[in-house]
Amino acid sequence: MARLSRTELKLLEKAVAIGILSPVKCDQIVEWDAKNRGLGLQEPAPHGHGPVSQRNVTLSESGDLGIEIARRELANYLEEFGDKSDPKRVAFLTRVLALMRNGGPPPEKSVDVSPVGPENEPPRQLDPVETFAIMAMTKVKRLMAAESDLRSYPVSPKQTSNATLGLADFSLCLRWSDVGIPMDGLNREIAWDGIERLDRYRQSQLLSARAAEIVALTYYQRLGFEVVDVSAEQIENQTDDWMFFDLKVGERHIDVKNARESFNGSGNYVEHCVPRFKQMRGTGENVVIAGVLSEYHADPSKYKHHALSAMVLGEVHVQQVRQTYAWARARFSAKLDLKGIWDVGFLPGWLFEYPKEHYPRREEAIHDMEALAWELVEAGAIGNHLPGWLLVLCPDESLIRSLPLDERKRRIVLDLRSMASDIGISRRSLFVYAMGLTLDALAQDQSADDDLAMLLEMLHVPGGGEGPSSMLGLHDPMGYVSSMIDTLRAIAERLIAMKLRLVGFKLIHPAILKGVCNDGKQLTLLAYCGGWQTYPMKVKCGKTPLSIVAHVHCPTCGHLVCPNCGHCSNLCRQCEPRQHEVVQTAIAAETEPTVLVEEWRWQNDGYDLNEVHF
Repeated sequence: MARLSRTELKLLEKAVAIGILSPVKCDQIVEWDAKNRGLGLQEPAPHGHGPVSQRNVTLSESGDLGIEIARRELANYLEEFGDKSDPKRVAFLTRVLALMRNGGPPPEKSVDVSPVGPENEPPRQLDPVETFAIMAMTKVKRLMAAESDLRSYPVSPKQTSNATLGLADFSLCLRWSDVGIPMDGLNREIAWDGIERLDRYRQSQLLSARAAEIVALTYYQRLGFEVVDVSAEQIENQTDDWMFFDLKVGERHIDVKNARESFNGSGNYVEHCVPRFKQMRGTGENVVIAGVLSEYHADPSKYKHHALSAMVLGEVHVQQVRQTYAWARARFSAKLDLKGIWDVGFLPGWLFEYPKEHYPRREEAIHDMEALAWELVEAGAIGNHLPGWLLVLCPDESLIRSLPLDERKRRIVLDLRSMASDIGISRRSLFVYAMGLTLDALAQDQSADDDLAMLLEMLHVPGGGEGPSSMLGLHDPMGYVSSMIDTLRAIAERLIAMKLRLVGFKLIHPAILKGVCNDGKQLTLLAYCGGWQTYPMKVKCGKTPLSIVAHVHCPTCGHLVCPNCGHCSNLCRQCEPRQHEVVQTAIAAETEPTVLVEEWRWQNDGYDLNEVHF
């Protein structure tokens, strides 16, 4: 075996981490490697037990370690002896290589892989330590291959339309807003003139909604589906299908709901931007809602001159939400009230999940986990050190229940496995489970930090560098689940510091979470700003999250107050005066109040400040 490379050292370290290799055995392998190569000991060992030799071999990232080593051994032998090679030796090395390529382990016993020298010189035997190292690293490579398969997303959810919006798209937007223009001689410029009759906020809203439909169509096509743009059919009145869904994706009916990022950005949004007729549309169980998040563009002309991108958040339908509601009620009883989870006008990002076609290697990876888990356990893997994703997704229930696990880990593993069996693993189910864990701890006057930290550890699938967040291999490019778990941890710690004990949670709206106190009073824990900010321009605020951790409650209505615009509740008598004060403070901080008040008045009349010259 060639000198250990840095990649191979990392594999040995991971083998130690999951328990199939002890630190002592790892150091023995490293020392054996140095001794047999006659090298100076120049680097510290990975576990601090002794020195390690200098490395100069890099293993191909895509190649299997065992195959690489077997191939290298055969090539070295043939290169050294050429025509004088022993046919038996070549046959043996070829058999070892074939065995490795077919997924089998290297021979268990010490085997002869050394070149055949003079007849009086005995062949070199493969040392048991070397064999042990190869087997340990090969098992780790299999584990890493499973992680890679779980994280495999061949199609990006962020898509860009192939072209700018055209005549048909503008005509569709006009129809959504009941703007009548003559059809004779209609061209792109005339249609755009019709768009410009609308106020600028409405223009951007409609154009963003149409661009989102095109982005969703592109996404599904790249997943391999045959897609029909049903929404466009309403221009010619071919059918009335457009009244119920926007796209026909294979045999499924997809209703595209677009949300724009708030003016303040950061992926936050307030509600879905949908044409008026869609607000009256029925949401039957056979209609799937696809969520699309678009960037905020205050200038509608961008939709005329640029092909814009948007993020497909995934899919959901009402029956899936009902199943999530029922599971949470069964697991956490009435203490976790999710009655407000479904609001077709506001579907939060965590409610969506990508279709199975988004994960082409996931099912096969999960199917192979049973054999992988048994192989690791038989090799000495320690239950508590096995990856959380393997404990949750492995199909062999009896194996997982037989493993010695810490009490907290066992409870979370069994909960997640039950959830996976009943309603499946998704962003929405993980989000709801995190809420339940937090409530369970708070109801006992305990910190939820340890449970939520363990949950994050269990969900994490390593790899991917700085790429999208992966929870049990599920794609979460906006990081909804991990950020919400962090928020819940902070809320729990804040409540403990305030010495407030909760006996229940109420999700009264998909983005509004309230806590129920011992005396029955409800305290807003988490919310979003549904108000409008009027400076520096009139837009919906959309700041989120507002939480008890960082924001104050209005003394009059009890709602959380938005620090960005001062909004609490439209029904609160203190809301409008506070918002006016916020605007005046912002204006005074910028420049001469009289100048900015005039600019602010112009903006509220519908003008864009960037186009106003004084």
